Amino acid sequence: MKRVVWSVLIAGLLLLTTTHAEASIESYQPSTIYSTTKDFITGEVSYHRVNHSHTEDVAVESIELENYQQMVPFIREAIGKMDNSIVFEYEVISDQAFDSKEHNEEIILLWNELLKEGTYETGVIRKMSFVNHYTSGSVTKVKIEITIHYNHTKEQEAELTAKIEEVAKNIAKYAKTDLEKVLAVNDFITRTYSYSFDTNHTPHSPFTIMDEGQGVCQAYALVAQRLLQELGMDVYYQTGKILDGELHAWNLVNVDGEWYNLDTTWNDPILDRKGQTTYEYLLVSDEVIKKTRTVDPLGLPNATSKKYDVLRTYSPHTTFGVYDEENIYVSVWEEGSGYTIKAYNKETMDIVEGLKFSAGRELVSHNGIIYHLGSYRQNNVYAWNRLEQTIMLLEEGTFDQLYIENNKLYYRDEESQQLTTIDLPEIIHQPGQIESIQQAIDQLDEFSPQFEATLTFVENIFSNLSDSDQSLVENKDRLFAMSALWKQRGQVEKTFASYKKWSTVLETDNPLKPWTITFNDTIGETEDSPVRIVDHYGRDVAGITVQIVGKKVIMTPTKPYAVGHTYYIVVNDNIYSTKHVKLAQGVHASFIVKK
Repeated sequence: MKRVVWSVLIAGLLLLTTTHAEASIESYQPSTIYSTTKDFITGEVSYHRVNHSHTEDVAVESIELENYQQMVPFIREAIGKMDNSIVFEYEVISDQAFDSKEHNEEIILLWNELLKEGTYETGVIRKMSFVNHYTSGSVTKVKIEITIHYNHTKEQEAELTAKIEEVAKNIAKYAKTDLEKVLAVNDFITRTYSYSFDTNHTPHSPFTIMDEGQGVCQAYALVAQRLLQELGMDVYYQTGKILDGELHAWNLVNVDGEWYNLDTTWNDPILDRKGQTTYEYLLVSDEVIKKTRTVDPLGLPNATSKKYDVLRTYSPHTTFGVYDEENIYVSVWEEGSGYTIKAYNKETMDIVEGLKFSAGRELVSHNGIIYHLGSYRQNNVYAWNRLEQTIMLLEEGTFDQLYIENNKLYYRDEESQQLTTIDLPEIIHQPGQIESIQQAIDQLDEFSPQFEATLTFVENIFSNLSDSDQSLVENKDRLFAMSALWKQRGQVEKTFASYKKWSTVLETDNPLKPWTITFNDTIGETEDSPVRIVDHYGRDVAGITVQIVGKKVIMTPTKPYAVGHTYYIVVNDNIYSTKHVKLAQGVHASFIVKK
């Protein structure tokens, strides 16, 4: 399991002043300095003498308080702005002598309580150090200089915020319910980033993972927190220890009034699978989460609801997850069957029976279509269309990777490691985005190798529109024509079933290749062209010049044939020789222009 030690260190530098009660803080020149360190990994406190020359002056205006407890809102404000320094002055009135070590521990306890708030701001802190100056007497004047260190700078936080806002804005286009927002954030993080300590900047920072694409659990949880907050959700940063003792971080999120645990780190497959996610720790209860870790007592809400615990399969094998408008799908390995699909209704989380989509692994989704590999040894690439209840075979083979990036589907051949790419139409998140749908229709190309997949996407999007929105799509007739055209594929063989078929498929690498047909006698006059070329859909190819020279017919294209597309040369049976002998039977031959 992925895990990382998250840590916050506090070092308190205690400066002992002169014993003269009347000495002022401003004129104080300490002769002895002690360092007090609180280690939040071990919980130990240590004291040791240090050289005064190691201290640093903090040029920050002091905030006057009545007592040290009043620091809290000011510290909270400072860390919210990622300020590095803050200085307080206050008096301690007591009948007893001022105990510097005891007061030092009080400051540490106060700071520790701040860390229990589960906020993003406390999550990005790396360590805090403070220096106490004080005078002794019945009234002790204290000046405390606090220095706060973060895992990234203010400037980097500004860059991070811009990226968070951009991602959240995109998610908000299609994620409307609390569950959809959590699913979208989980999928974005786990499918986009990978778990690693091997980063240029600290792997604990959310800036690092969004900038470099890699990080550890602290970064995962903080990015999830920022995104969910940007989407208007209540979410906390939770810490604890894995059962083997290492520290870990995840989130508590409120979905429809109930609190749940969300661990995006452990939802990223252990053996990093590019573009994949699991739902093993998506909105699980405390009962589930405590089977793998202890939870730090931060005083955060309890996660008692078990509604989504069905997603926790406890499988010893990697599981895969994906979702669409209605269901959440989980791919689980079953001995003797391979990877099988379990579907759950998003609203009720009841199991969905009777779906044709019952087996597969390596799941990705785009515009309502779920792509996946076969259930065993990752054979073949398929596309599942829930609306049509159909599964389309995209390519046969054995593949070891499947993912989507920038509206492109990638799958990699296991043996050659060669990637195949399929262009996908831009994701349309809202039915009202008429302009985007019209652009997708305009981009349909019947000669593209991805025509079938792209057409299916656009048809799916269009069918999800309301009747009123469909009426606003100006080029919907083109979509209907393309759909009708696709249904004509392969009809050439039936149309010319009575014709003699040339035994082999002809190939050429010249898209402007002229074809020559030679007969055994001189061709006589004919009103209609004795030959023609049709495409895969049975349409006559325009721009073909036909020359009849003796026994030969030469067909020359005026524009290139589409590469990879199948064409047919059709010789009609109404052709006569100069001796008025009719061709006994029509002939057709197919050819392909190779890449």
